[in-house]
Amino acid sequence: MIVWETAARTPRQLCFKIGLRSDAGAFISQPFQPNWVSDLIYSSGTTGIPKGIAQSYEGRAKQWIDLGGFGIDAGARVLQTVSLSSNFGLSALFGSLVVGRMLIHDEQISGEQAVEVLKREEISVAFLPPATLIRTMEAPGFEAGVKAGNA
Repeated sequence: MIVWETAARTPRQLCFKIGLRSDAGAFISQPFQPNWVSDLIYSSGTTGIPKGIAQSYEGRAKQWIDLGGFGIDAGARVLQTVSLSSNFGLSALFGSLVVGRMLIHDEQISGEQAVEVLKREEISVAFLPPATLIRTMEAPGFEAGVKAGNA
């Protein structure tokens, strides 16, 4: 389980920087360009033909800001168990880090462990794949865990 906690902030207070190594070996700080490639995701889409899709920093930033619709704001405490190899998993991870206050990431969490995290950390937003969600809802103490953080 990985836990990140940050000071509360808004998306407008963020500044993205990247470190580039110069010929002399020193790092140079360079602002990100919106059209630079942030990451590649794998998809077969509706065609069934495998392909890599480049995601720009601008596109990712828009996704992060749109996560507000899921209840992620500067005070959000997020449990994220969706695989980081998926587009949604990456969006939820980075969006939670950029916009939210606390992120707990664990792809191997059991239903009982998820209930304990919901209670202990007062989770306000949880991203769970269907199988994990079912195991969590069936685990003892689920209702009390949800009420603790209003997830």
